[in-house]
Amino acid sequence: MFPDELIGKLFNVYRGSPPIFSSFWFFEDDGVVLDLGGDPAYCHQITDQFYVLSYGENKFECLTIDFTPGENKFTIGDRGIPKVVNPVPPGAFNETVLCSLCSEATTTFDLAIVTEPTEIIPIKCDVPYFCTSGTGTICETPMTTTKTPITTTEKLMTTRKKPCARRRKHP
Repeated sequence: MFPDELIGKLFNVYRGSPPIFSSFWFFEDDGVVLDLGGDPAYCHQITDQFYVLSYGENKFECLTIDFTPGENKFTIGDRGIPKVVNPVPPGAFNETVLCSLCSEATTTFDLAIVTEPTEIIPIKCDVPYFCTSGTGTICETPMTTTKTPITTTEKLMTTRKKPCARRRKHP
């Protein structure tokens, strides 16, 4: 589940220097769905500042999110195209799978904010502390924001306060 302070909020996303509007992100009230300017992504797992989003059955993307509680903005480190994870292990991804998604350096930095920014400041680190990297900057210590996915549809439907999880829309 996304951090409570983001849920139900609309953020304008800016890219480049000077910052130019790129898209909007809306964190749905369920805490799991993220509307990326019309395309849905689902919160699969949050480990430290690394947010793993899912796009369907087996496509995942690791974003580095520099978010300070109490602020209406955050910096996004994007690695580019989502990767296929096959087979998708049940539950939370282990360090091996996380490293396969998160060990590359970020390719672009965006800023999500309620108002128009004057500049985008890059993230301090973009690779989890337990991974090795040839291109990214490894974070020195873990943070305390790890959330694991739930594994049953029943739990997803019956509780508002739930861990970050994949969710499918049924026609």
